[in-house]
Parts: sequence; structure tokens; C-alpha cells
Amino acid sequence: MKIIDRYVLKTQLVSVLLVLFVLMGLAAFIGFLGEADKAGTGDYTLADAFAYIMFSMPQTAIDMFPAATLIGSLLGLGSLASRSELVAMRAAGVSISRLAVSVAIVGTLLMASAAIISEWIAPQAEAYAKKERSRLLNKDIVMAGEQGVWFKDGDRIINISEWRDPTAIGQVNQFYFDEKNKLTSIQRAEKGTYTKEETWQLNDLVSTDFSNMQVSAENQEDSQWKVNLEPQTLQMFSVEPDHLTSRNLFDYTKFLKKNGIDSQRYEVAFWSRLATSASIVLMSLLALPFVFGSLRTGSNGLRLFFGVIIGISYMSANKLLIGTGTVYGLNAFLSAWMPTLLLAACTFFAIARTR
Repeated sequence: MKIIDRYVLKTQLVSVLLVLFVLMGLAAFIGFLGEADKAGTGDYTLADAFAYIMFSMPQTAIDMFPAATLIGSLLGLGSLASRSELVAMRAAGVSISRLAVSVAIVGTLLMASAAIISEWIAPQAEAYAKKERSRLLNKDIVMAGEQGVWFKDGDRIINISEWRDPTAIGQVNQFYFDEKNKLTSIQRAEKGTYTKEETWQLNDLVSTDFSNMQVSAENQEDSQWKVNLEPQTLQMFSVEPDHLTSRNLFDYTKFLKKNGIDSQRYEVAFWSRLATSASIVLMSLLALPFVFGSLRTGSNGLRLFFGVIIGISYMSANKLLIGTGTVYGLNAFLSAWMPTLLLAACTFFAIARTR
């Protein structure tokens, strides 16, 4: 049986990896065309756009792993079925359940590979890519780190210490300088909001002036803030789920809950990452009923068509439920796992009916 396991592993793995690389190549090409339009903005060049796409590829691979596994498994196992090799295995006494074990071994190896990429490669690469892209596109941004975002706007340097979302910021510090780079005044605001009129409104503003050889302070409850900063720019420096490992997501969710902050988005991302890993094994197994069923005498084009339809349907349902669960505050576990649980039910039902 080890010989059969190795043969199925080799055939199926080669097909899955080939499909994965093709899908990643298409995604990279389309992504580069979109990024090329931004070349020339700030210090962003075509080389930077290419580098950004390359660093984003690990995350793209994670997103495409389930669909690539199904399509590749259909093509790999389909080629064995077309050459009657699977029929010969059955005639030699190999049961459907034993073949499912061989196929599951391939799925488990692919799942382990995806887990390694999603935990140790993709988050760091994605975070670095977006940070560098943001820095080059927004050259006035000086720093974005533990002490918030720093950037220069005219004769002032601005620091935003915290933000829960791009339209609600807290602890805004503005430092004004004269032509000789001497500090002339400081403004501090407890919070700021982006209004429907597309302007910033600062609240609890305290202005301290150092001109005329004296120090004077003035308090204002509300003040319109004229600054060259859009919420979309601030969004680039938010903590994104894709930038965190599963352990970081779990810890960050606990932190948000402890501080009374909405953690729905990160809970869904955590459970979704686990569900996506499990779906890779299921996609591998789902190919087995097809190649023993109505598609066993079909062409590779027909198998590819069914694989693409099922893969797209799963990815669409997954994203739809995740988005719906986040917006409407549905149970995070069910929002993330529902498509995978339905996929598992369909897979095991189909295998049970395969003869």
C-alpha cells in the first residue's frame, strides 16, 4: 500500500502545485496591472509595484490553496482514472476508503504547507509589503509604529497616537515651526472624527503658543481640522488580520475583549484561518467521488470546469458569510466555519455513495 500512497501522492501533488502556480501567476499579472497605475505617485515606481506583488504572493497562495487543491486533485486523479489505473487499484482489492486515506495524506501535506506559509511567511511578507507601499505612496508619512503615525503637513509635524478605525482618531498632537525650524506652538486634541462633509473635527483641543517670549494656552471644545490626510491613508497603518499569525489573532482578540473593544473582525479571521486549513483536506477528498462518478470518462477540460465552479462557489460563500458575520455581529465560529462544514457534509456523503 505504501507504493500506492507514494504514486497517488506524486501524481496529485504535482497537479495541485502546477495549478497553484498558474493561479498565482494570473493573480500576480492582474495585480501588477492594477499597481502599475500608481507608479509615479510619491516615490512609487514600477519596480516597487513588482516588489509589492511578489511580497503579497504568500498571502495570495493561502487564499487560493483550497481551490487549487480541488482543481489539481481533479486533474491528477482524473488522469489516473482516464488511464484506468484507479480501476486497476480497485480490482486489486483497494477499497474506496483506502484510496481516500491516500488522497487525505496528500491533503494533509498540503494543509501543513499552507499552515507554515500562513503562520511564518505570509503575515510578515504582507505587512512589510503594505508598509513599504504606504511609505512610498505617502512620502510625507515619517513613521508608523508603536507611537502612532507621524507626518509633515506644511509648517507642522503631526502625530496621531491611536485610532480604532480610520474615521475615529485619538490623541492628536501638532507641532508648529517657523522658517528657522523653531517650535512656535503645540496643539493637542483628545479625539477627532471624519465628518460626512469629508473634513476632520477635533474635540477638546488645547493650543499652547510659545511666541512673543511668553507661553499662552487656549482651550477649544471643537475645531475644524484642515489637514492633508484621508481615512484611506490611515487605514494602511491599522492592524490587519492578514498581518497576524493565528496565535497573534487569538491574543489580540482577548486583548480587545478585555478592553471592551469590538473584536468580531479578528474572531472571524481567527476561525476562518482554521477553517480554510481544514478545507484543503476536504477539497482533496472531494475529487475522489468525481473521478469515480460521472466524470471518470470525461475530459480534463470537463474536470477543470467542475473544479473551477466548486472552488469559486466555496470561496464566494466563505467571503460572503465572513463579511456578513462581521457586519451583523453573527456568531464568529459559525460565520467562519459554515461553508467548510457544508463542504465536509457534501464530501463525506459523496464518498459514502461512491462505489
